[in-house]
Amino acid sequence: MQPFRQITRKEQEKIKPAIEEMVDIYLGGDAKQAVTSLVTWLRGNGIPPKWSSLNGWTAGYNRISICSIYLPYPNGRDVTELCLYLNNIDGYAASVDEAGLAGIVRNGVFYCVLAPGQSGVGCHPTKKCGRGVDMTVLGTTFHDTCRHRPQTWVYDPDAQTVDGVIKLLAMERGARDGGAQ
Repeated sequence: MQPFRQITRKEQEKIKPAIEEMVDIYLGGDAKQAVTSLVTWLRGNGIPPKWSSLNGWTAGYNRISICSIYLPYPNGRDVTELCLYLNNIDGYAASVDEAGLAGIVRNGVFYCVLAPGQSGVGCHPTKKCGRGVDMTVLGTTFHDTCRHRPQTWVYDPDAQTVDGVIKLLAMERGARDGGAQ
């Protein structure tokens, strides 16, 4: 992996780099290969990731976010994060279970920082938190989830997890197109 090269938010705002440029700088080995396969799938399916924040890209489908990818950067985030916007998951829950992908979704629930056992710091800087909310995902109720974040986050995904993420995104795309998955 190449050493980190600091590219400031202002520089990124100006150039709005393609994610592939930053993957080459900030990731190496298996992590680079896994993220590259996701980006390749997104682009190949007409869902190109567009720069949205410091080392962050969001891909939209039918004018609604379907996935965000956040890469590590110096003195900040030290992991790769995938954020999945599975807005219609209830409509294809059976397919998720049958494909063995429920673990990706359930393990990716984001808890409120004020919930028992959590840090109590780091919540959304501009939104007052009213504590966590209960959320049911794939028939499982989770307590004290963050009210400001989407339901599913994946950290430092390996190739197998990215393959599962791609299947989940394909199911969500199908649901947004009005088809059953």
